[in-house]
Amino acid sequence: MFKEQRSILKKYKKKSADKIQQIFVPYKETLDIYDAGLRVPEDITLVWPDDNYGYMKRVSNADEQKRPGRSGVYYHLSYCGVPHDNLWISTTAPQLMYEELLKAYTAGADRYWLLNVGDIKPMEIEMSMFMDMAYDFGSFNYDNVNLYQAKWLAGIFGKEYESMFQFILDNYYRLAWDRKPEFMGYEMEWDSREYSRLYDTDFSFETGSAQKRLVDYQNICIVYDAIESGVSAELAPALFEMLGYSVYSAYQMNRKFLYAQANHETGNVLYADMCRNANEELNNLLVRYNTMLDGKWNQMISEITPGYEALYQNMPVLVDAPTTRYRLPDNQRHPEFNNKIDLTKLALTEPFRLLDGIGTDWKALQMGQPLDFETGGSINIPIPTEFIDSNAETVTICVSVVPLWPVAYDRSNRFGISVDGSNPVVCENKFQEWGREWKIQVLENRKEFVITLPLDKKKGEHEITLSIIDPGQIVQKITVR
Repeated sequence: MFKEQRSILKKYKKKSADKIQQIFVPYKETLDIYDAGLRVPEDITLVWPDDNYGYMKRVSNADEQKRPGRSGVYYHLSYCGVPHDNLWISTTAPQLMYEELLKAYTAGADRYWLLNVGDIKPMEIEMSMFMDMAYDFGSFNYDNVNLYQAKWLAGIFGKEYESMFQFILDNYYRLAWDRKPEFMGYEMEWDSREYSRLYDTDFSFETGSAQKRLVDYQNICIVYDAIESGVSAELAPALFEMLGYSVYSAYQMNRKFLYAQANHETGNVLYADMCRNANEELNNLLVRYNTMLDGKWNQMISEITPGYEALYQNMPVLVDAPTTRYRLPDNQRHPEFNNKIDLTKLALTEPFRLLDGIGTDWKALQMGQPLDFETGGSINIPIPTEFIDSNAETVTICVSVVPLWPVAYDRSNRFGISVDGSNPVVCENKFQEWGREWKIQVLENRKEFVITLPLDKKKGEHEITLSIIDPGQIVQKITVR
């Protein structure tokens, strides 16, 4: 294959093929062919893809880093495919983008960067950030990447709004981290009939997580309104097109499905009316977008919300009596417990780092750098005394991690956990692409490990120890029962 193609290049370009820039993108099944032994000429740039949802599937290993062609990246903000399309509005967390691209760049991906944005308009802010990273990656770091977009918007609409933009973006991305607006129907596309229909969410009106989610969305809309009312009439349409449409649409999509869930759980027709209202508001937002400035951006957001197989653009079925027909299957519900460890109070030293702008609480514990294979170490995390009954002999812990891919074939996604100095239990996130486990993880941005460990009764205070096995694992939440 390569021989024939390179001979054509040589014939018509009138120069040796190894003097002509070329790329090879091992995307989807092509990666399987590459792993099966396909030999790529050394001068060709290997362009590593993510898994279509922002997680790099591979970066160059030690041997591949020696290739003169080096490597690049093919990254997605938008995608149509299994387990669910992501085509409507952009919700990829800036810190996730940086953390994953840093892996690739550190491993030599400095030749070619490609971004899949689908429709450009809904993703202008994120696209600009990616291009600035590609141009000068060294100007970004863990501490400033989450601030980039607010500064970018403030440079256009006014420096006085920078902190307000930061509040909006932090909460917009955080809420989407737990569940993207496109995924609020909880179906899986191109799957069995059982899983490819609409379900109620994993948020709860009983515990209050559903109400809090709605209030959080409402709050960012209120702050957005304050900015829009303050900018000039000339700038207001651009602000709505860049930010307002996405923020408000995410809010209304959540209203639609959460109030449908409340209707299913209670049979209350008032919730049904609120669900219908949310759907009407989604249509109104679309009309506003397409008619602003005499239709300047008409059809940049399509009349039919994107999604060839997705159901999130549809109205849920509404009822007049309680029903469990739409309850989410247990294997998709989260086993988190009420007692949560505050990761922000940990005294951290290298190789442990607290990342801002990633995870369910928007701060997460990174356990070493992914490519520092020799990195080891552990961290002790005190368990508050009120979390454990004084007579308890064991403790059950739920550790939620960011669902990363191993950086190389000889690595995995492992970390150790123990309590009170006992022998550590190894937690390993193994999954197969397209498998049910992977689908749930990529839709939820998390993998949970639930472990029951013995307590040392001689100790009055107890502590969890996390130890590095495969560097780079990111813990986003620890809860205790």
